[in-house]
Amino acid sequence: METSPDKNQPHFYTRAEIDARIDDIVTEILENVIIHSKTTFSNNDIIQFRDELERAVSFMKRAHDGQFRKSGEPYIFHPMNVALDLSVNHMVDPVSIFGSLLHDVVEDSNISRQQIREAFGTDVMNVVDGMTKIKNKKIESFDKFFNLSLLHPRILYIKIFDRLHNMKTIDSLPPNKQARIAKETLDIYFKICVRLSLMDIADTLELLCHQVLDPEKTVQYAERVRELKRDLRPSLDRITGKIWEMSRKIALPLVSLDEYWKPFVDYQGYNHMMPGDAFRLRMIVSDRYSAYTMMGVINEQFSHVRSSIYDYISVPRNNNYRSLDFEILHGNTKIPVSITTQEYHVFNRKGILTYGFSEDAAKNMEYMRHLETYLKEETDFKDIENVFAYHNPEEITVISKDGKPFDMERNSTALDFAFKIHSEVGLRALNAVVDGKPVPIETKLTDGDMIVINTAAEPVADSSSLEKCSNLRSKRLIMNYLNRRARTTAAKYAQSYLERMLFRYQVDVDDFWRRFKNRYTESEQSAVLLGILENRNNAEKLLLDMRVVNKERIENIRMMEANFFNRITSIFSSRPKALFVRVPFLDFSVGHCPVCIPVLKDTCIGIFHENRLVIHRSGCAKLDDMAQEKLFDLKWKPDKPDSNFSVLLEIIAEDEYGLGNRVTTAFHKAHLNMVELAGRSVHDAAVFEVKVETSTTERISRVLEKLRDIKNVKEIRIS
Repeated sequence: METSPDKNQPHFYTRAEIDARIDDIVTEILENVIIHSKTTFSNNDIIQFRDELERAVSFMKRAHDGQFRKSGEPYIFHPMNVALDLSVNHMVDPVSIFGSLLHDVVEDSNISRQQIREAFGTDVMNVVDGMTKIKNKKIESFDKFFNLSLLHPRILYIKIFDRLHNMKTIDSLPPNKQARIAKETLDIYFKICVRLSLMDIADTLELLCHQVLDPEKTVQYAERVRELKRDLRPSLDRITGKIWEMSRKIALPLVSLDEYWKPFVDYQGYNHMMPGDAFRLRMIVSDRYSAYTMMGVINEQFSHVRSSIYDYISVPRNNNYRSLDFEILHGNTKIPVSITTQEYHVFNRKGILTYGFSEDAAKNMEYMRHLETYLKEETDFKDIENVFAYHNPEEITVISKDGKPFDMERNSTALDFAFKIHSEVGLRALNAVVDGKPVPIETKLTDGDMIVINTAAEPVADSSSLEKCSNLRSKRLIMNYLNRRARTTAAKYAQSYLERMLFRYQVDVDDFWRRFKNRYTESEQSAVLLGILENRNNAEKLLLDMRVVNKERIENIRMMEANFFNRITSIFSSRPKALFVRVPFLDFSVGHCPVCIPVLKDTCIGIFHENRLVIHRSGCAKLDDMAQEKLFDLKWKPDKPDSNFSVLLEIIAEDEYGLGNRVTTAFHKAHLNMVELAGRSVHDAAVFEVKVETSTTERISRVLEKLRDIKNVKEIRIS
């Protein structure tokens, strides 16, 4: 809810006027329910639904009593209009209607979630909860909203109609707030609508937003469209007349033939805007066969642009848009044409709202699989400006090995294409074959390329993969994978630490893990283990909570250890004298403090940060303000001889004559061959990027030790 209620606004409506208007809207909603519902209503059903609807309206009226919008209109008309728009667009199930009527009551009144549940059920409560913002925490509110939308997709659709009505009534807000809401709508909700093929709503939102953000542009666009319509009129009359005539001759009736002009197009320099940027000649036929036949007939009768033909019926676009799109030439003017079926056309404009919601949850999720997939690709909705970045309008089409066309952003790489096929293909992608030639996975693609992706048996993606793709979705999937992998490894470190504690307190390890797995779900297990790394005291709390030990037992063992370790060390030599985490020196889930630069011979401390353990030398200044319960003693895992691996070191130092020579000498003394060396200056600092290959971590440790002895060196970062 962007236009917040204001109790200080004057009352412009009499009670009779308010009641009459509410009654009119309730009647319209009920009519839409009857028209769009898949169920045949009996008279009793209609009466029962109206009674429930009026009960929800009365509940909402009490919650918003005395609240007004900035325009002075009673606030209750906002949720009423949102519910009406939903019903017009086929969302006529009780949960959607009641959820939209009540979507602001928790946020703007003393009504609780529990009261909603008791009055209207759990499903309505979940919808209202998803629409309720966290006060003064916008980012967290977005995170909550999109995560709950994944579980209860109605929330997302109701929010879209909520935003649509707010944009239609935005005039009463201050200009700066109008601009903020319009920009947010354009950056997020407009792009969601495009993604879900809600194109009628997307078109309306785009125009409303630009009328706020750049009203002069909307005027220029309207003027340019008038000019184009005037100039095209004779050509369009001849073309449409000929198409109707051909349709009659071949007995292939058209359901409709119309000229579609977008309400608004954001364009640089409208004087140069061509018809194809704003216009499409739309033909609707009865079935797929007729669509292909009609395209063939038109291409025989008119010159067409061969490279412009896109078959989105056989291979729908990622938002399930289905149509045959191509361009014909009339003189030297390109006329965009689309041919689709009546069923597909409705979906192209209304998306999932074509079907509405039924009481069959399985059917709803089948209809909404594209939304579910889209949301599941995003695990961190807090980066909201980037989450819904949509396709650059400049696209290329590439072909998979089985002949299917795929739309890609210009500048996409073979790795982006691998992720387009499936996230697992992207994570396992090794290299590619483009038009029969083997190429690296980071190779940029061009229009018409035919691509085969070669994959490994297991995922091979790492941090370097982020530089090998350009698409935001690909990068996000890689980051999600790396975060999952880091969390999994970190959880194993915590598991190892916990097992040392179990041994210390003489608890049967196998029995503990059986009880642990019975108590927690798989996702909860990971969260509990990571909680131990965030605070080592949580390990002892877990043991107490699971009742495998009690406080008296813990104190007794501690006292026994203290007494006997001091007197006879050998008695308990098989039992660890201190709890620690054992980690490898180089691992994707382990970070090294770039300032203190720990090496193998150092006594080291670890702290869990951003899904991985960060290693510091004991006494590092960065640990001074850290609570002791967040710190772990560390021991290094023994180095296992392995095949060569690459390490990139970024060395940051105060610039000084002879520095480069001292840096390279350190590598020679450590017997490390530098595969790549690059240097640059940043302000008063010198930055060296050195890539080395080795088969042992000991040499990396040795060179780090020599580098940190150079007094000018301030930081060393390891990849």
